[in-house]
Amino acid sequence: MLQITETNVELPEKAPLAGVVSLVTGGSRGIGRAIALRLAGLGSSVAICGRNVGALQSVAAELQARVPSVFSRLLTSRL
Repeated sequence: MLQITETNVELPEKAPLAGVVSLVTGGSRGIGRAIALRLAGLGSSVAICGRNVGALQSVAAELQARVPSVFSRLLTSRL
């Protein structure tokens, strides 16, 4: 198997998820937050939702530093 070197690594010209919108539930912390940040790093616009307004706003600010399109929504339960 070929080893990866500078000469045989192909870098994509644009982000692989450019033009895609991803919805991440539970995106304000933990695994959901990590997934949202990774998707943004790959060029996807991201929509996140969660139950903690402070955590949600914090992650939304992190995402906006990576991609221009971020939508966040606070989940409330009405039983």
